[in-house]
Amino acid sequence: MGNPEPLFTIVTPTLNASGTVEEAISSVLIQGVPCEHLVMDGGSSDRTVEIASSFPQCTVHSGRDRGLYDAMNRGAFFARGEWLVFLQADDWLPDGALAAWQEAIEANPDAEVITGSAEAVRSVGDGMVELEWRRAEAGRRP
Repeated sequence: MGNPEPLFTIVTPTLNASGTVEEAISSVLIQGVPCEHLVMDGGSSDRTVEIASSFPQCTVHSGRDRGLYDAMNRGAFFARGEWLVFLQADDWLPDGALAAWQEAIEANPDAEVITGSAEAVRSVGDGMVELEWRRAEAGRRP
């Protein structure tokens, strides 16, 4: 008997993202929620594929594509999870994000889309970031 299908598939499209992809993948690993993680690389010429492949939890698909949305669609095609999470190679999931989504899914079993808050930050050096903008969840819509 094989492994059951995961609740979440994380799809990370990449192209020459060697400077950020490790942090993105690591942010998924700290979640503590079992998931599938697909890295959809568009044919990077840097170390992106090497870095992503060093994480045994990731499945890396590499080859030329037609851009970001093609990579996301290909990831959705390969996904085994019931829910898709698109995580760009220069983003990260805050600790507890997948657990919060899992709780929201369990509380709203008929939901087709689950969203949350988002923040944009920029690097200010020495591993520090500064908040650019924040969009908080405005409330639940039927």
